Amino acid sequence: MKQLTLLFTLLSLNCFAQNTKYKFDETLSIELPKEHSIVDTLGLRRISAPLNIGNIVITKTIEEQIETNVFDEAQLQEYYKGYQKGFMKGCKGKAISEEIIKINNVIVSKSVFAMPGNDESIVVENYVIYLKDHTYTVGFFLPNNIESNFNKEKQKILSSIKFVKGLTIEDQFNSHDENSPAGKAGQITGYILFIVVLIFIIWFIVKKSKAKWD
Repeated sequence: MKQLTLLFTLLSLNCFAQNTKYKFDETLSIELPKEHSIVDTLGLRRISAPLNIGNIVITKTIEEQIETNVFDEAQLQEYYKGYQKGFMKGCKGKAISEEIIKINNVIVSKSVFAMPGNDESIVVENYVIYLKDHTYTVGFFLPNNIESNFNKEKQKILSSIKFVKGLTIEDQFNSHDENSPAGKAGQITGYILFIVVLIFIIWFIVKKSKAKWD
């Protein structure tokens, strides 16, 4: 964690003016910086890219989540709360805000928290979407001194999220009859997300350090 500030300093040197559309599946697509990386690990597809300020990490669970007990809106919110709690616990974050919002009529969990860095904390703005038995996340990681330019870039990416037409609230409920608490399932999935993001951070730091000494 101590080299996270260095990570964002390095990332800020990379600016991508053009975005490209990425289609996760038939359900969801999003525009990303043209130069992004895709890795499948620990049951998640991870897409990461540097932004003008900080970076973005997007994930999707690869397999259907048959263990997630979400059969009504209350359980969906319980799952979201558990997911954000698991992710924040993994990175030892401090909550700033948490709310339920809608993106194109799809119920989404938005959480903002600070995680420890080197000289200053790192602000994480994390969006979680549970849809058709899969969890998608859109996470923005940036230095504590947020600039207005970041908000413009963030809104551009969020507004590019497109869902398949014809979705209803039932598409955000689990299609399998399992008996696992939604909140607990959310915490487990959220903690796995933290591990995946941590692997990316360590890889990036090692890569930059190696390049420096070559």
